[in-house]
Amino acid sequence: MLKQVLARPAVYKKILLGYWIGSSVILFGYLSLVALDLGKSLPATLQTMPSLALVTIIAGLNLLLAAALWKIQATDRPLFLSLALVQQLLSLNFVGALLIYFYQRFSQQKFLQKPTTDQGALLLSFTLVILLTLFVLLIRLRLEFIN
Repeated sequence: MLKQVLARPAVYKKILLGYWIGSSVILFGYLSLVALDLGKSLPATLQTMPSLALVTIIAGLNLLLAAALWKIQATDRPLFLSLALVQQLLSLNFVGALLIYFYQRFSQQKFLQKPTTDQGALLLSFTLVILLTLFVLLIRLRLEFIN
């Protein structure tokens, strides 16, 4: 019975949505607790701890991905999931990437389908998301080597 439930794409969509929203809420909650512990405002805490600011950006991107997955049409979903997989791998979110893989696999859709002309806005917005993720990754690497 569990095997039949896990073979449904809707289950993986809900798990993926829950993961993106839940992990973002936990990270924003952690940020609030750290700010409270330090006795500083959220902006002051982010200035004090740049690595926390970078994680906050990634958590915000995960919330955007969750909102997009919720609203995206079924015809755009294969391209969206392919691009989301790239973004999750670049942000080193392997759990998110694995959930995307299972969702894509059980929904019987192929990865990396050629985008149509109607999907230009989706492609452009994801290009910006991926560029922002690369920017965060580069800053993160630079912080690692400086400290």
